[in-house]
Amino acid sequence: LGIEVQQLDELGELRGEGYRETGREPVGGSADAAANAGAATRLKVQMLPALLDVAAGSYYVSLEQPFANLAVAALEPEAPSSFAANGVIGDVASEARILTRPVVHMTAVP
Repeated sequence: LGIEVQQLDELGELRGEGYRETGREPVGGSADAAANAGAATRLKVQMLPALLDVAAGSYYVSLEQPFANLAVAALEPEAPSSFAANGVIGDVASEARILTRPVVHMTAVP
């Protein structure tokens, strides 16, 4: 889709915020409608400030790129179209918002 993704080549420590799911709510309908299979829901998350130990092989998506808005729509858990809200990412604990640009070596992912 044109989003630049980088992969960390080495272990690193980054300042960021982790996510913790606190609930789900129906989107554009009643709680009864959300109980039906396939009904749209919106994730509710709590941001947790953290010093993150990131493993080599982790992925980094910078928001300093032309399609940053598309990356945010896909990766921010509370976005209705996000990967987490739609089950592509199973657990928001595996995602984090990085607050400082990484200084570890990274490779562009094709």
